[in-house]
Amino acid sequence: MMIILLFIIFIQLGNCQIENKTNATTTTTTTTTTRRYCNNDESCNDDNLCTNEKCDPVDGCIYEDVSCDDGNGCTKDSCHSLTGCFYKRVVCDDNDKCTDNICNPENGTCSFRRRICTDNNDCTMDWCNQLTGECVYQPVLVCEDYNSCTIDVCNEYKGCQFFNRTCDDRCVCTIDTCTNSTGCIHTPISCDDNNDCTIDNCDCKRGCIHKELPVDDFNNCTFDQCSHEHGITHTPISCDDNNDCTVDSCDISIGCINDQIPDCTINTSSNNSQNNPKDCIGENCINIPFCSIKDKKCFELVEEIKRNQTSQFPPTSSSSSSNYQISKNKEIIIISTLFLGTLTLISKF
Repeated sequence: MMIILLFIIFIQLGNCQIENKTNATTTTTTTTTTRRYCNNDESCNDDNLCTNEKCDPVDGCIYEDVSCDDGNGCTKDSCHSLTGCFYKRVVCDDNDKCTDNICNPENGTCSFRRRICTDNNDCTMDWCNQLTGECVYQPVLVCEDYNSCTIDVCNEYKGCQFFNRTCDDRCVCTIDTCTNSTGCIHTPISCDDNNDCTIDNCDCKRGCIHKELPVDDFNNCTFDQCSHEHGITHTPISCDDNNDCTVDSCDISIGCINDQIPDCTINTSSNNSQNNPKDCIGENCINIPFCSIKDKKCFELVEEIKRNQTSQFPPTSSSSSSNYQISKNKEIIIISTLFLGTLTLISKF
């Protein structure tokens, strides 16, 4: 009888364990008590990572749901029996790539803040590319005030700046100015000293320079000079030494030449000072009408007459005949010289 009673109790306990195990797999409560006898917590392992098992000596195995709350409102917390807790991030998306999408971890609410694109550089234009969501910093292409007299620059802290252009070309020979339309202008100064006898030019460091014109014609028979009125002149010099017994001429290389007439002396006792203030006395002196012995051409004429006289009338032993011939020769000479003198006079005019 006792044996039968123990068998019945055993069967009842077995039925209870199977039923409770079935309930444990389907329950959704936070805490589940399974009435089965257990020795320790490990004996209550249900192979579910989403429960914590413990063994109660009176109530048997107790299963509590694992808490997967991470305290972050921006995640959806859940648990899988095989993998345990997992957290899915809340997606805040307004489909605008130029906004920063923000989730509040305290309450899980989404907010959308416009993206600020700035590089703190006043020389760039900053914006957000709607296609890529990337910030763009484009340099300012032109700082232009349309003034040719300014230098246009951009300062990253101050933006566009316009500085006056210096037009100084460091040359004292120009007047430096600037106009909006053309920019810098370097106008040459005038170095004209109104003097025809100077060459006027300008040196950038020293300024105007007035250099005297070279007047030398390399002719010793001229007096070279320059005047404001007439410019450069080359005046023939006078080689007259006031001596009727010299033939005066000029050579461009050596200057004046005063050739002495052979056997010529000056007659200082002549009374006819008005017509012939200085007579030439001597056998080489021949008075040629309208011709001065000072004239080289006339001198050459006299020499030619003398040569002709000598060749046509050689000296003879008879003195009377000689005197007659000399007298005739003088007549010939006078006639010849009158003719030649006339030609000379005409040539002078």
